Amino acid sequence: MPRIAELTPKMYVAIELLENAIDAYFRAAYFAAIQLAGGAEEIFGKYIARVSPSDNAFASLKNFAVELAGPSNEKERLVLGKAIGDRMTYARNRTKHINQTGDDDILFDPVLEAKDLLDRAVTDYYHLMNYFSLPESDLLRRFNSLK
Repeated sequence: MPRIAELTPKMYVAIELLENAIDAYFRAAYFAAIQLAGGAEEIFGKYIARVSPSDNAFASLKNFAVELAGPSNEKERLVLGKAIGDRMTYARNRTKHINQTGDDDILFDPVLEAKDLLDRAVTDYYHLMNYFSLPESDLLRRFNSLK
């Protein structure tokens, strides 16, 4: 029998992505963890922008790196911010896109990249716990014990 479509809050989607990303990470399915965590991070980041005066983890880390580099003017700040943002999204973008030719391989540490993405998504999730009634799952606690 066909399933009837129902409205699903995107917060639930993001939570499911995060939980599955953490599970994939613990099963050493790092490329899946990268994609799932990236999706969760993106959704959580939009929720944070709606409810909090604070930046999401991605923006906060990127802005800190720009400030640390000390650009001398606004143009340099923008160029540097774009380069840092591109680096932060490199693994996710490289594993979800492919060009017509000459783009068949990737070269990065998938364990480190998955951990970085998960760290940001989990940070955003905990930030959102201040605004939404969100559960702290066993997987979240287990991932946090790695720190």
